[in-house]
Amino acid sequence: TMEGSPMTPVDESGEGVPDVSIETKDAEAQPELDTTGAPPRGEAKQSDENEAKADSNGAVDGSSDSKAQLQLVQAAWEDFSIGHSVYVRDKKAEIRMLDYPLVYWVYEGETSEKHRSFIFDEELFKVEIGARFSEKVDMSSIIDEPLCSRIYEREDEDDVEVEGATPKHTVEIKSCKNTNISILDEVYGIHMVDCKNVTVLFNSLIASCEMTNCSNCKLFCMTECCLFDIQDSTSNTICIGIKLLNTVLFSTIKTEGSQILAYKSVTTELCERIKDGEEIESLIEYKIPAATEEGESYDDGIELRTKWTEAEGFETKVVETKELSPSDFENDFDPF
Repeated sequence: TMEGSPMTPVDESGEGVPDVSIETKDAEAQPELDTTGAPPRGEAKQSDENEAKADSNGAVDGSSDSKAQLQLVQAAWEDFSIGHSVYVRDKKAEIRMLDYPLVYWVYEGETSEKHRSFIFDEELFKVEIGARFSEKVDMSSIIDEPLCSRIYEREDEDDVEVEGATPKHTVEIKSCKNTNISILDEVYGIHMVDCKNVTVLFNSLIASCEMTNCSNCKLFCMTECCLFDIQDSTSNTICIGIKLLNTVLFSTIKTEGSQILAYKSVTTELCERIKDGEEIESLIEYKIPAATEEGESYDDGIELRTKWTEAEGFETKVVETKELSPSDFENDFDPF
């Protein structure tokens, strides 16, 4: 557990009879059993192998049927609904929540909730062949993919404004460098990937702001955002207003050097002053710990969640790891 406090400024064969059919053109060619009923010598080994296989995997034919039932195919977003079964890394799980592009699930037999982006980690999700037809899906819980506004490969631009976006739009910002972007209308979510030294000022998000492989970027949230999901990123700054402290959650995976700055309020003026190099003292400053120890990094399964509470200020805790058992999460904090 890593804690921080507010800072001011900072898966039948018959007995003895081989379970193997032998095709012949005439009956005389059939091998005959001897008077003891033992199989021909050439087949004794085959029979033993079949029995051994049945002992370890159940009946041979039954095992084959089981494998056929578990054939998996790549999932599509339309396959997802709350309470529906899905396979993540070929392990069965149940979907608990959908917040496009984020999919939240709990593995069968576990209690800890995990999530990943369907945009960046689509290949992790699979469903059984025929599941779309054999299972009754509650269509009302399936979320349509929102519309999308794209800002790709912008470099050295001072003022890029996203226009015409609605609450049904996500804004994808990809491969941009040294660019300032403004999103003044309420939108569904923001996805940033492969960006360097990019400043984004946004008003309000219905869902989340996601960053992947970004460095030295600054995010200014003027009104509302429930989740900042940051992966494989370094040295980013998130600026929020003091009123957002009690409702926002920060999720980080393989991320270092990120910090949260809380101001009395976040405005376009504040953003401009900071972009111009002016040093404005924040009310609260918190550096999100990296999921690393001296000279050693945790694996991809580690997720850290950072949350503010009135009693403790900002706290960061490990909530996802491949190594932990369900009992390890019994006393874990509820991030919401």
